[in-house]
Amino acid sequence: MNAVANDNAIHNDRNVYILGAGFSADAGLPLVAGFMNTMRDAVMWLKEQGPDRTPEIEAIESVFAFRRSAAAAALRTHIDVENIEELFSLAAAYRQGRHEADESKVARAIAATLDYAANRVKDVPKVKVSFNEPPGWSRPSGWMDPEGWKKGIYECPIYDLQLGVMTGYFSHSNPTRNTLITFNYDTVVEEALSRLGFAYDYGLPEGAVRWVSGRPNGRGEPIPILKLHGSVNWGVNLSAPSHQKIEIFPDYTLLRASEAKHELILAPPTWRKGWGPSHVMTAVWDEAIDALSNATRIIIIGYSLPATDSHFKYLMSAGLRDNISLRKILFVNGREQPRFVPLPETGGHPQQSAEQLQLQSRLFQVLRPELLERGIAEMLFVRAMDFFRDIGTLGSALAREHLAPDLKSVQG
Repeated sequence: MNAVANDNAIHNDRNVYILGAGFSADAGLPLVAGFMNTMRDAVMWLKEQGPDRTPEIEAIESVFAFRRSAAAAALRTHIDVENIEELFSLAAAYRQGRHEADESKVARAIAATLDYAANRVKDVPKVKVSFNEPPGWSRPSGWMDPEGWKKGIYECPIYDLQLGVMTGYFSHSNPTRNTLITFNYDTVVEEALSRLGFAYDYGLPEGAVRWVSGRPNGRGEPIPILKLHGSVNWGVNLSAPSHQKIEIFPDYTLLRASEAKHELILAPPTWRKGWGPSHVMTAVWDEAIDALSNATRIIIIGYSLPATDSHFKYLMSAGLRDNISLRKILFVNGREQPRFVPLPETGGHPQQSAEQLQLQSRLFQVLRPELLERGIAEMLFVRAMDFFRDIGTLGSALAREHLAPDLKSVQG
């Protein structure tokens, strides 16, 4: 896929979704705050899987050895050694080979932890979807149409609903050209797209990759998935020549089971600092900037703007510099929180929690505050699941922005 720069045209049909760790939480994958504890839990499970998981156990042990020694840095600097992103960034600063936990070991430990977390979840949440008009396609794999339900009502995994909205699957009456940008290492997005029958493309240079099992097949143009920090199913064959292409597997399990030893292509949030123009991942970031420069709407989901990810500010600045099409920026982030009652002293507005105020402060250190006043930027303190499930709610953001015009309601 080739990057397409801003073409100076006004677009009304191009949405960009930016996904953070909160998006994958409903698949049982840990948030940054609890990642180190999940990594601790993963060790016993990995031991139960057999001796072929020993390298991953050793990688996790090296991470905790590094964490112990990194505590010395925390005496003088603001380093949170229980934050996997900060620990990964610190390991990258040491450079490979200079410490017991280099980048490759941290990457392997992260991938093993995500594998453990995904395997302990037996079933992701499901929802019932109904349509204004019965869809003209066969139901995707995994969708249920139990006897007795009205025609056009299906039960599907929550991620099929979410990716259905993000890809324009539920917008046959109003086609869109959407791009997915993710900071996550997991393959939750790819799995849902495969169930929906979509092909996808990572935006990597054509000559720099080899699809081990062939390119994903599907209808229409491949959906752009721009994984700015790499992916657990990307690896470089260490036994191949130095110019070996990135090998892309369908998932981490197949990469790990490969006869060849692979180094994972995962990067800490600060990693791009040393990239040159010829670096393979530069093309992915360039694709992301081009998508943002032509975006009608930018929907940021489950991303808490961590201090370690300083490049988000510059990604947005570069992408929005030439954008003349932007109508809306939706920031969707929220966990289970109490509903705040409007109080007289607040002018009838609901109070915000300290966490919500902190998120708002971080967002408007990136965006100009007047975007909120003009209604261009909007903050929705709801979980990703609830944001997509509220299509039937009067005044919901999905309905107001016409992000899924063919969906009538979502239940469950």
